[in-house]
Amino acid sequence: MDTRYLVYKCSAAGRRPIACFDACSHDEARDTLCWLKKRHGEEDDFRLEPGEFFEILEKSQVPAEEWEEATSHLCRQKGGRA
Repeated sequence: MDTRYLVYKCSAAGRRPIACFDACSHDEARDTLCWLKKRHGEEDDFRLEPGEFFEILEKSQVPAEEWEEATSHLCRQKGGRA
């Protein structure tokens, strides 16, 4: 069964959600992030500057309020109405 994952881009200034998707395991989630980086490498979200890194979290690792806020942010960013 697939699990929902949230990807944050982290830096000294904080972290922000950049993607949310389903994957069977953390390994598959990491592979999906690699695919996104290849496919969307020209976008700022998927390019890392020195000191930046990606954090991949399973839904169960994120407090419910933070999860809702992050997914709503991503939905609005993509033109939705969350």
